[in-house]
Amino acid sequence: MNNNEEIILPRRVVPQPVPFISPAGDCSGCALSGLLGLTGPAEVYARWPEEASIRKPEDKPRSLSWYNVRQVIRTASGEGLIQDYLDDMPIWIPNHGEGYYGAPGFLVALQWYRYLRMALQAGYYALANVVHGKTAPKTQPDHVVMLVGARCRWEEGPIPGSRSGSFEILVSCSSTSTPAEEWVEASEFLRDRGGFNLYLAKPSETPVETPVETP
Repeated sequence: MNNNEEIILPRRVVPQPVPFISPAGDCSGCALSGLLGLTGPAEVYARWPEEASIRKPEDKPRSLSWYNVRQVIRTASGEGLIQDYLDDMPIWIPNHGEGYYGAPGFLVALQWYRYLRMALQAGYYALANVVHGKTAPKTQPDHVVMLVGARCRWEEGPIPGSRSGSFEILVSCSSTSTPAEEWVEASEFLRDRGGFNLYLAKPSETPVETPVETP
């Protein structure tokens, strides 16, 4: 596939239920629902109650942490909902002189973008743990989104024959206060929202039907 070609996968996160099921929000469950082809976070909580801290019938589901999300992906893989997944994140060292911050994600945005693009080409979706208010890095991540597309947009440069590229990712978001999906430049995403350490997962073509009781 041409590196300039736009890649867009079909699955999207499930919109946030209103009112929330978990008081802190259900973004993790919404993202997992979209990834796994489930009806919504209520089904996620019912299938994997331990990850949602449901130990007694009267317990209210709790939002899934980034650790819980990984556990659900691993369990879903064993249940046949996922063909393959990767929850280890490579670390790149910037190959230029701008090392005064160490190696934050936005300084290796191109390498990260190419890694994500390769995964999308192979049919893997990416879940990212981000700062919803775009105030990274001074704020801890508090939201989960799914990355479903990649594209490069070229513009003519000031010198004849030169051009510059903008490497963008398509973000699918469950929040009621943001667009359902939007294209974001990769370095801007990493700088303002975090989300460097992706979980990559390739869903099974035919979802496995497992009867569950949803609240």
